[in-house]
Order: sequence, then C-alpha cells, then structure tokens
Amino acid sequence: YESKVITTIISSTTYVGVKITAIPMILAPGFAAAIIPHITEALTKKDYKLIRKNIIDCINIILYIGIPVCFCIFLYAKPINYTLFYNEDLKLASYVLAWLSLEAFLGTLAPVVTNLMMALELRKNYFKRLIISTIIKGILIVPMIYIFGFAGSVLSSVIGDGYLILSNLQEVKKVFKVKFRKVTWVLIRVLISIVFMGLTSFILNKIGIGGTESGKMISFVWMCINGLISVLVFAGVSIFLNVPKVVFHMDVVKFVKTKLRRGNA
Repeated sequence: YESKVITTIISSTTYVGVKITAIPMILAPGFAAAIIPHITEALTKKDYKLIRKNIIDCINIILYIGIPVCFCIFLYAKPINYTLFYNEDLKLASYVLAWLSLEAFLGTLAPVVTNLMMALELRKNYFKRLIISTIIKGILIVPMIYIFGFAGSVLSSVIGDGYLILSNLQEVKKVFKVKFRKVTWVLIRVLISIVFMGLTSFILNKIGIGGTESGKMISFVWMCINGLISVLVFAGVSIFLNVPKVVFHMDVVKFVKTKLRRGNA
C-alpha cells in the first residue's frame, strides 16, 4: 500500500469504522443483557430448563437484531461515507467499512457469549480459549494482510473470534445440554429476510432511490428512504416467518391489532 492509501484505511477504521460499528455492538447486547441476571438466578436455583431457555433467547435476540444492523452497515457503506464523513477516496473508505461490518457482528456476539460464560461459571476454560484466539489472530494477521490486503485483517479476526465463540458455545451445549436447533431455525429465517432486504435495496437503487450521484443532503434523504423501506421489508418477511414470535415470545401482528383497537376505542 502507498502512504496515502494507508492513511485512508487508518482513518476509515479508527474514525468512521469505530463510530458506525459501535451501533450494533451497543444496541443488540443491550437487549440481551436483561436476560443475563435471570440466567444467574436460574443457576442458583439449579433450574436447568430455564437456563437452557434463557441461553437460547439471549443468542436469538443477538441474531435477530445484530445481523440486520450489521448488514445495513455493509449495504450502505458507500452512502454512509459519502453523506456523513469526508473521504478523499470514497471507494476505498466504503470497502473498508463494508468489511468492518463483518467484524462488527462478531464484536456484537462475542461479548454476549463472554457474559454467558461468566454467568454460567465457565470462566476457567473461557480464558484458555481467549489466549488461543489471540494467538490465532497474531499468527494469521500478517500473512492474511499480505494475501488479501485490508480484508485479511478482518478475516484473521473472524477466524480467531469465530473459534472463541463456537468453542464456548460448544462447552455450553455440553455442560448444560443445550440444543441449538431453535437458534439454527432463527438464523436461517433471519438470513432469508436479509436476502429480501438486500434485494429491496438493490431495486430501489436501480430506480434512483439511493446511491451517491446527487448532493450530500439529497443522497442522505434517499439513503434514509431506501433504508427505511428495506428494513420494513426485512421486518415484514421475518414476521411472516414467525421470527419475532420465536425470539420475543410475542405475536407481533396480534399485538399491533390490539393496540389499534385500543387506540380506536
């Protein structure tokens, strides 16, 4: 990389990336954090059925909120950089932010899994794995950056953090006999909803609702409209697939109808 390119990457990572990726890292764990004390209480009472339920709920909330938010960062990396930040190289800055969206999701899920390990009193093996994860990142980062460029730094984190998350969940599964079938069910349906969300954004961009061809203010408005419609499509598809009902144990359609009836009463 030339010095100018390196400066752009550093700026996009430390200035733009940190600000934008902090959104899912704060938002999703905030919803899941409320469940952690219930896990601790259930562990004290040795209510293993409730522990398993709370573990599943905690992970499902992260998947349902974290994946679409991080996908939005990937989807709107270019208009976000164009309308909200100054960049000498918009293409490179957008490329960096798009890759950081993947790291943002892992950075959203990993702290929740860490809190689960602490609450479930599985600290000993967690710290061993944390050291291994750090070593994996340290070994891979240089060769992967050499091969893939900036993307290599993210991929090395994906491998290291992926190992940490999956190995911890494997221990949780083994110790507390947790079955992650419902998590897989939610994950598949969230990904289906994400596909429809991405297609909606693509079509809207094609008809002129989105993009970075106009001035910053107009592009910002188009980005917001594009994002709102795409998120509504995601919500609609996920509701059709009963994802919120499984994640939040609430029938969204029935809840909305009840609220509308009360409002009209």
